[in-house]
Amino acid sequence: MFRRKVLFLTLVVFSLSGTLYAEEESLHLRTNNAFSFALGYHWYRESNAVIYWNINEEDYNSLVPALAYERKISKRIGIEVSVGHFRAKETYKLGGGYVTPSIKNLYVSPSVKFYLPGGDTFVFYVGAGPDYYYTAWDLEYRATGYEYKSAENFGTFGAHGLAGVDWYVYKDPEKDGYYRAPVSLFVECRYTLLDVADVDIKAINATFGTPGIGHHLEVGGPMISIGLRWHW
Repeated sequence: MFRRKVLFLTLVVFSLSGTLYAEEESLHLRTNNAFSFALGYHWYRESNAVIYWNINEEDYNSLVPALAYERKISKRIGIEVSVGHFRAKETYKLGGGYVTPSIKNLYVSPSVKFYLPGGDTFVFYVGAGPDYYYTAWDLEYRATGYEYKSAENFGTFGAHGLAGVDWYVYKDPEKDGYYRAPVSLFVECRYTLLDVADVDIKAINATFGTPGIGHHLEVGGPMISIGLRWHW
């Protein structure tokens, strides 16, 4: 009887130890806030403004630094707001002169993120949300005896979808005497639909001296980012 009691208590202790260990391992997933820094790469899509001004869109593909804050509202759902910026400038031959289009974008993108069930090291998610882009389109045209410069600013709304994965590379910094903020390395793919209409109408009218038709510039497109996320 005594041996049976000892065996039973031993099994209970081992069972509880395993449960506690499992709970300890998943503490890094029990956070509600996150802050992240990412560096992305954005690809421009072809649009008629790009074609009209003889732009090679590959020259305008850009690095995108971005910051984001996220708040989880449940175990599987989070709301994130990200802010990023990208810009590019090149010079091309056009007609009898040279044109230098400069494109700058600052965006604010809220997202609703849905976390997929999985392990405690790799956590996958998908999401979607609206976008607001502040776009500055600056154009300089130079020809023999003639020079024109324009600067136009636009505020435009769009939408995006995303998918990514968090890889928890530092689950328990508190164990090493640091503040309890587990760290994950993440990779995220995003696709944005956002079109700026009549981006160059004033430049066309001024450059060629006749009323013209403006062109649209697709500033959305695919972007892939890699970054670090701190959870607390």
